[in-house]
Amino acid sequence: MTEALADQAAGLRRLIAPGSLRALMVTAGSASLAHGVVTANIALALAAQGREVLLWDAAGGERSCSWLLGADTGLDLMDAVAGTRDIDEVAPRVRASVRLVPASRFFAGWQRLRPQDLGRLADVLIGLSSEADVSIVEAPVAGFNALPLAGEVALVARAEPDSITRSYRLLKRIGMDGGRARAGLILQATHDLGHARSVFANLAATSREFLGMQVECLGVLPDDPAAARAIALRQALVESFPACEGARALRACADRLMSEPQQDELSAHALAARMVSAVRSASQSR
Repeated sequence: MTEALADQAAGLRRLIAPGSLRALMVTAGSASLAHGVVTANIALALAAQGREVLLWDAAGGERSCSWLLGADTGLDLMDAVAGTRDIDEVAPRVRASVRLVPASRFFAGWQRLRPQDLGRLADVLIGLSSEADVSIVEAPVAGFNALPLAGEVALVARAEPDSITRSYRLLKRIGMDGGRARAGLILQATHDLGHARSVFANLAATSREFLGMQVECLGVLPDDPAAARAIALRQALVESFPACEGARALRACADRLMSEPQQDELSAHALAARMVSAVRSASQSR
């Protein structure tokens, strides 16, 4: 019954705003933050709202989206682009409203695609994203190869000096190399929530003054023991311990993500065009 209502809600949204796609890239400055786990939980929280979610795993490995959701099959988006595998083989539905695309090989090597691959690349990307309301890319640590598929960027950081320093460096790269004036931050609290919010306020003020960048707080995740238990069980926190403080914070983060003004109005075709244009530019520069 719940899944049927979620499907109806997603369908109604597409009728009201056809072609509208929210596209987010999530990365972090350190592998210890398990930003893939955070990304997967947010995707599941959005799906529970009745949204059709397309989840790209550009990182791979332990504690990635594919690892957590049981989709680490060894297949990759690059297999579909090369024409050796069908889209449905490469990108399974891990939940009724969540399609997961393992894509670490693709994002590590898309700059080497040939001009003759562009038509198939566009068809694959449009085929994957045409039914989605939200597209979320889990990027590698400090990785920006997935930026062409992102309208918005979010960083996962811990409320401690080293992590904040790394995040500031990433924000500088996002502004200078990525040409972005805004970014989101998902902050993991290591002490109390008040301390974490103070850390965010300082980072946001510094970014605004010295980088000219607006940083929005998408959420503060508490240091919840249930989060570590869920990872040990290889389960999503929002599903395995839905009533815990950490799960509530992740759902609030998903709510905040969708309530923020959308930076770019995108569609499946626009997203594919961005990626094709990036590949073409890389090919011409070789």
